Amino acid sequence: PVRMPRSAPHGLLALGPAPAQDEVDAVLAHELEKWRSRPKKATAVLSQLARRKRPDIALQVLSSMRSKHVELSVVHCNAIISACAKAGLWRKALGLLGVMAD
Repeated sequence: PVRMPRSAPHGLLALGPAPAQDEVDAVLAHELEKWRSRPKKATAVLSQLARRKRPDIALQVLSSMRSKHVELSVVHCNAIISACAKAGLWRKALGLLGVMAD
């Protein structure tokens, strides 16, 4: 049987508690191009990371998006802020407000 690739959220969560940026980049390698034309896919991934209280990975996804020139929306930033807030990382959440201004 042909094995389907893991969805981005599952692949990211499977990386464990402290993945390296290059591991996150590898999981997202095929996703980022899709996100350029379908930004709701990025929102869904970031929202799922927020629900799972994984701001660390959400911030790494943000880094991947920026390095690959995927346009960030207020909705994307809000999902990452939510992930930080749910994990009690208020300083990081507030720091992301500057990203939204860019």
